[in-house]
Amino acid sequence: MATLTARATRKVGYARSTPEDPNLERQREALQRFGCSVVFECRSRESDFEPLHSAIAGLGQGDVLVVWSNDSLGLPVYIVGDLVRRHGASLVQLARQA
Repeated sequence: MATLTARATRKVGYARSTPEDPNLERQREALQRFGCSVVFECRSRESDFEPLHSAIAGLGQGDVLVVWSNDSLGLPVYIVGDLVRRHGASLVQLARQA
């Protein structure tokens, strides 16, 4: 008989530079302090969403995608949130919106 083993929740970070905040260091440090085991980064000012897609694709049941702010997603939060939930994961924003 197969037995289920508990899988530890992973915190996966995503940092993206923006014209308003081109330096990723603050985001990277905050994500690491929050306990993210891996951080995907996007430094492109273009519509390069490959790092975000890679972060989401690696999520599993109970995992958490952690972002500095919803603005750093580069996509509407409802779209990203839906994709994250399809993996059984959740989305957490560290910074408060103004």
